[in-house]
Amino acid sequence: SGKTKYNLRFGDNNKCWALAILNWRYYLFYKSFAIQNKNYWQNKSVYNISAELFPDSSILKGRETVKYFNNSPDTLGLIVVRLYQNIFKPEATRDWLFNKLGFTDGDVLEFIEVNGDTLDLSVESKDVSYGSTNLFIHLTKPLMPKDSAVIKFKWHFKIPSVIQLRMGDYGEGDMFVSYWYPQISVYDDVDGWD
Repeated sequence: SGKTKYNLRFGDNNKCWALAILNWRYYLFYKSFAIQNKNYWQNKSVYNISAELFPDSSILKGRETVKYFNNSPDTLGLIVVRLYQNIFKPEATRDWLFNKLGFTDGDVLEFIEVNGDTLDLSVESKDVSYGSTNLFIHLTKPLMPKDSAVIKFKWHFKIPSVIQLRMGDYGEGDMFVSYWYPQISVYDDVDGWD
């Protein structure tokens, strides 16, 4: 008859509701514990970004200043930055098929400054090291608990002509742009740097 029949058993529904209630109770417990726990902390990043988009060349250029607050009890020797545009580099680690026509140079970093000191961005640098989409900034002076750092970036990237990963140049000035600025990674008490 073209109709699909769904068989739901009361027992399965009870399991779903029981799991939902347990998850909700866990969420409430964790949130109330975290709020009441004087040892709870969360690091914070405040961004000031200016960017220009050049439709004729599909280039996005940007500058940003990030004030990163270390609210953790840990002394941080490095800061991890997400460079999501690097997923478009040919050598990037990916676990899915990728259209080679979409390859770009990724995020091209023109400079990084930490607390007034300009970093060496070369591959041989001791200031930074690179992962696939991660940049590791090795601090010359560790970031102490309850302290902050000011990080300045200047970068650009080409928007790929092939549309993939919520990103691409549709032509005639129409573009979809996401994950477009260097972003400080999460640092928490469970995994450290995410």
